[in-house]
Amino acid sequence: MPREVTLGMSLDNGMVRILKGVAPGETVVTSGQFLLDSESNLKEATRKMMEPEPIPQAEAPMKPADDFFDDLE
Repeated sequence: MPREVTLGMSLDNGMVRILKGVAPGETVVTSGQFLLDSESNLKEATRKMMEPEPIPQAEAPMKPADDFFDDLE
């Protein structure tokens, strides 16, 4: 779950202190690739659902079926 955090000082080992937004002992993700892929897939699915369905092109008028009674006239 994405969260907004408040960053503190950068540490010597390339890490950054988190001051607010994550509780001590909580597991955090160190790579956001999964989240980015998931969000991209969700946006694509939503876009497809929001697109209007194409209107079928008008079909050629159907030829009337050969009717027995029409042949009698």
